[in-house]
Amino acid sequence: MKLVYDQAKCSGCAVCVSVCSFCRKGYVRPVNESNGRIKFVYVNPTDSYVVVCHQCEDAACAKACLQEAITRHSATGTWMVHVEKCIGCGLCVDACPYGAIYIDAENGKADKCDLCQGEPACVKYCAAQALKLADE
Repeated sequence: MKLVYDQAKCSGCAVCVSVCSFCRKGYVRPVNESNGRIKFVYVNPTDSYVVVCHQCEDAACAKACLQEAITRHSATGTWMVHVEKCIGCGLCVDACPYGAIYIDAENGKADKCDLCQGEPACVKYCAAQALKLADE
């Protein structure tokens, strides 16, 4: 499973970012300071896009992790960060070609989308249907 983003359908509302933040942390920050696992990038006032984990078959982030803190979830097949193993070195961040993994400012550990264990809230609440869950 992976998230598929259709930029042509995206309205730029950033509800996906807010809902991700709320589901993870129980509160919402401004989009530019979000603690959600989905990132919203503003190119200019009328152009923006969403950065999501591509759930790569051969994940560069997992290969780069010297602590083996990024592994596939046995049930969903999504790549997960095991924060208890992560040392926050950032090698995974540097390795990701999509910029979809980052160091969480609150705990200093790597973080990325895990598809909400198979039911991503961002997909559910995207009124424009710019995000969908796909089976590869």
